[in-house]
Amino acid sequence: MQKILYFSILLITFVYLSFLIEYLNRLIIKDALFYGHHSSKSNLMPVINMPRSSGLGRMAFLIFLFFIIFVDLKKIKNKLFLLFLVIPGIFLTQSRAIVGIYILIILVLSFSKYFKLYNLMFNDFKRNFVIFIIIPLIISLLTTQLKPSNLNYYKSLYFKVINDTENFELNKIDTEKKLKILRNRDPSFTSYRLEHWKDLIKKTKSTQSVLIGNGTQADRFLIKQTSSNATLYFYASAGVIGILIYAMIIINIVKILVKKINYLRKNSYKDNKFTFAVLVIFVLLIRGLVESSYAVFGIDYIFFIIALYFINYDTKTQN
Repeated sequence: MQKILYFSILLITFVYLSFLIEYLNRLIIKDALFYGHHSSKSNLMPVINMPRSSGLGRMAFLIFLFFIIFVDLKKIKNKLFLLFLVIPGIFLTQSRAIVGIYILIILVLSFSKYFKLYNLMFNDFKRNFVIFIIIPLIISLLTTQLKPSNLNYYKSLYFKVINDTENFELNKIDTEKKLKILRNRDPSFTSYRLEHWKDLIKKTKSTQSVLIGNGTQADRFLIKQTSSNATLYFYASAGVIGILIYAMIIINIVKILVKKINYLRKNSYKDNKFTFAVLVIFVLLIRGLVESSYAVFGIDYIFFIIALYFINYDTKTQN
């Protein structure tokens, strides 16, 4: 399983860097927006479509987790690789879920010592904040957000809000009201997820297969969209039975982690595989709230299975 893990990391690193180069080429040479080019034809790789920007961010996130757990970051080349190629890829994709979970992981790694989870501890908050957030964010801003295309886009969006708002007097409206108007211009803060969830639940209930579900990728069949939620995907695809099985899996994971929580407090028995597995499961469970994630076959699914193996069969934590 360790060899499978290393091979998987090597493979997604190759895929990530290949498409990152192409994205940066479009961004810098063609002055295009980084976000939203997942449907453009690839010029470097033998595929029809570019990966979604959120998929690129997910690969960067998994590479980041692997590096901080398995790789010696005292070596300058490893640190530079993270700071200039991996972490900026997380910010550049502008995926709210990926960026939010990334910041949450930084907080977990920074403050785990206060919960005596020493095997999860990685430096201190100030150091992590500067190295893993401030520096990569500056690099990302200089690379993409200050491009003329991006500035013009945000400028046109701002003035569109002003022009479309009746009786809008810029000098007489306070900042809070301006932000409220801007938020109201967005038709869906959740990118229509709430609407899709309601529609999927309603249509699953209306079918005759509510007990056993409607089969693989039922969300595409029922609402012509991804469910963007692992639990709802199980419900649509495998019905009530699927939800019960999924609940059993989650309960089993929680029981294992509670049983082995003391292991994370022993510096003398540090095992990178177990620590990595805990972080991966934590990340994917959160991502499963707003994406189908590990519920369907893909990168998340592969790493979820690897992580489950490590927390179940790790020999050190069982002793």
